[in-house]
Amino acid sequence: KGSLKLATRANVPVIPITIDGTYKVLEGSKRAEKGDLDCKIVIHKPIYPNELSKEEQGDLAQICKEVVETGFNM
Repeated sequence: KGSLKLATRANVPVIPITIDGTYKVLEGSKRAEKGDLDCKIVIHKPIYPNELSKEEQGDLAQICKEVVETGFNM
């Protein structure tokens, strides 16, 4: 929430990013070799805090979480 509060105060866009597949590197002791890691990165549309209501600005962390979660189903 803290970093999002800074973005809201600075009136800068927040760009949610989904990174899916990196968990495979952490499974077991296997090191990722070239070509072994199949991950997907989704850069979502920016969220402009100045276009949100005060209530939505307070819920910005939850809004970002929901947007990031949509990237796992793409």
